[in-house]
Amino acid sequence: MKSIGGGKMDWFFDDYVYGNQLPTYQLTSSLETSPEGDVVLVFKLPLQGNTTVEQKIPLKGIKDKPHCGLINCMDDVLSNS
Repeated sequence: MKSIGGGKMDWFFDDYVYGNQLPTYQLTSSLETSPEGDVVLVFKLPLQGNTTVEQKIPLKGIKDKPHCGLINCMDDVLSNS
């Protein structure tokens, strides 16, 4: 949130809560191994404009890389994607 909108979420609420737009996104992900041997989920998410955000989420205690994963599998997040 700090890198976009100076830590404010006004843009999100204006467009997707108070407005009638649904976000469109395309997520790419990969798995890495941390120095401690844990699996790390790495995902990149292009945002409005030319900005791409990369996040690394350590999956503590998981030593073997999963064969697959599901994100938003029950359509919990409204979107056009």
